[in-house]
Formats: sequence, structure tokens, C-alpha cells
Amino acid sequence: MAKVSDFKVNDVFYMEGLTHEGNEVNLPVKLIAYLGNNRYQIETDGLGMLVYGDDEVTGKADSKFNDPTGLYFQ
Repeated sequence: MAKVSDFKVNDVFYMEGLTHEGNEVNLPVKLIAYLGNNRYQIETDGLGMLVYGDDEVTGKADSKFNDPTGLYFQ
């Protein structure tokens, strides 16, 4: 399985996340920056988070996700 550290800044990939109702989904995540010491800044749906480079990601899209802003997929 791929890891966050496998991607470059501005790459889009999927990570497991939760909806507001607590349901598990795979959401598109954009890699914003490498902060050093195996720490990365990511952004999804307007929320910024810090993750570690060895966190696992997936390439599987979830059909429940809607991207009305067009920030992730053109």
C-alpha cells in the first residue's frame, strides 16, 4: 500500500476519513507541504491536517464524495 511520503507536493490521493455522521469514506487529499522530520501537511475539503509520511493511503475513490469546487479533480 502507498504511503504519504511516496507523493509530491500538489499530488492528490485518497485517505480514509469520516463523514459528519461518522461513516467511513475514502476522501481525496491534496499534499500541501513537507514540513521536515517525516511530517506532511495535507488538505481535504478545506481542512488542513498534519500527518506522518508512513501513514497509509489508498488509490480507491469513493462514489459518495462530491467535488463541487473542482479543487481536486479538473
